[in-house]
Amino acid sequence: MHIAYLSDTWRWLGEHSGYDLLPQYVGQLDEAVRVTCAPPRLTSRINWLLDSQRIHDRRNWGYYRGSERIFLKEFSARPDCIGHILYLERHHEMVSRWSRAPKTIVATLHNRPDPVEHPTFYEDLRRLHSAIVFYQRDREFFEQFVESGKVVFINHGVDTDFFRPAVAPPQHARRLLYIGINGRDIAVLKEVIRRLEVAEPEVRFDFVVPKSHGVLSELRSHPKITWHRDLSDQALRSLYQASYLLLLPLKASGANNAVVEAMACGVAPVTTDIGGIRDYGGGSLYPVVARSDGTAMVDLVRRYLRDPAWRNHVGSACRAFAEQNLAWPLIARKHLNFYRELLSS
Repeated sequence: MHIAYLSDTWRWLGEHSGYDLLPQYVGQLDEAVRVTCAPPRLTSRINWLLDSQRIHDRRNWGYYRGSERIFLKEFSARPDCIGHILYLERHHEMVSRWSRAPKTIVATLHNRPDPVEHPTFYEDLRRLHSAIVFYQRDREFFEQFVESGKVVFINHGVDTDFFRPAVAPPQHARRLLYIGINGRDIAVLKEVIRRLEVAEPEVRFDFVVPKSHGVLSELRSHPKITWHRDLSDQALRSLYQASYLLLLPLKASGANNAVVEAMACGVAPVTTDIGGIRDYGGGSLYPVVARSDGTAMVDLVRRYLRDPAWRNHVGSACRAFAEQNLAWPLIARKHLNFYRELLSS
């Protein structure tokens, strides 16, 4: 079997983060499986710099059309090839080259794109025979466009060997970790910080965000927030390990990279009951709050602060869930089994 992957290089993710790790792990499962991935990391960096001058809004996520040409060449050169588009949201226009894509082309759907922002996405989605989703809440919705029973749920993976708990969990530290911008509920985040500043004055915050995001500008000088960017993988892991909780109000989510990495590090997420959060332990391993409910989020944080033993218990359950359900070798095996089903159908 040959598997050609169409990927993107996300400039803010390190070598141990993100869905782009899938080809690496699939390639380790079976010596008879040949894996190619477009674009290679170095080539994508060069083309990202060139393309970003022409297509500015693509600068942050490493897209370049040359990767599509490499992918299509690899796919068409071998009759037993699976072609996997890892980010259909970024490459759906490529699918329009076919009135109906070959059955061995599969794509991963990360979320439910806004049809106003992506006017041809759902038309292009109809051209696929099958797809993979990271969460079950929108599975039936996507099956309206692909085919009933042809949208397969597979969890997002996490590197549980690298992202792991600290040797001794923080017993007295009161640091809450916030990560990212996309899909975050910034209004609730600001409310939670404002109220915790009064109710729990010993709490401090670590923010890991890309540079120069205006939506957080009013918090830039907040005395209790420490800002981080351009972190190494090891520095990011250290932040997870030193954190008492992950604080992540959301307004949209499929699978969330920060949530699965925090869980792998044994850190309980305080987050929103939205998108795919329940497929990653929300509501069963750890409590979640309703969308836009800042009061409930503050109450939940304070409950964790009052009960460190409970916090540690939830964190341990999160780590066990990550090891048993989200470790990359397990997730890669599920993908490989799915590819074999496509070839045999």
